[in-house]
Amino acid sequence: MTAKLTTPAVLLLIAAGCGGQIGEENVNDNFGCELSDSTPLGEDEASDLGPTPAELRAWIDGEHSSTVSWEDDTESAVTVTVTTSGDATWNTYSSVTGDGDQPAIDIACESDLSVPATIKVTTEDGRLDESWTGALKLSEGSFASFYQELDTLTGTLDVESFITETDYDAFDAHFSTTLHDDGTIEGEVIGTVEGTDGTGPDSTSWQGVVPIGTFGSDLDEQ
Repeated sequence: MTAKLTTPAVLLLIAAGCGGQIGEENVNDNFGCELSDSTPLGEDEASDLGPTPAELRAWIDGEHSSTVSWEDDTESAVTVTVTTSGDATWNTYSSVTGDGDQPAIDIACESDLSVPATIKVTTEDGRLDESWTGALKLSEGSFASFYQELDTLTGTLDVESFITETDYDAFDAHFSTTLHDDGTIEGEVIGTVEGTDGTGPDSTSWQGVVPIGTFGSDLDEQ
């Protein structure tokens, strides 16, 4: 089911989180976070979060398996394979504001330890058969995360088939996963849909969250 948030069509402000892929400015028209400094770290050099790049690689490199539960009530085995390469960096971000109305929230831009990697994601049902080049980012002391927009897919997954709305203006989806230092993994495929109800000055614009699939240690234990 699509959960909808509505607002007058004249103003649809979508809040963006901080972070993203290394080198990517995660900034909307008015506010967000952007990379301000990136410093290479030696393999045995401790980051401000504690773990060294070598320790981070030790828990994220290799195959990580789980079971994905799709929103159409099917399940499949999922394997996330991480191959790190290149120098690790310590990255700091700064908040950015632009012209126009400013957000009524404080923006916290967290620093992270980043390791370049190739991330391969496959499911037994063939819905995901993807390989991406990006970075695993450690912004807490015990887990690393990866985020990828799903502009195109090699697998058979039809992300738009999970939208329950019949009339919408735009849709996008992304894959994210978190790898923990205890060997567990979790993640999701989720979409965002936008549309407009009505016409003229009384119309309203809306944004909805479209759950597609989830996997993780908590689900595996059920």
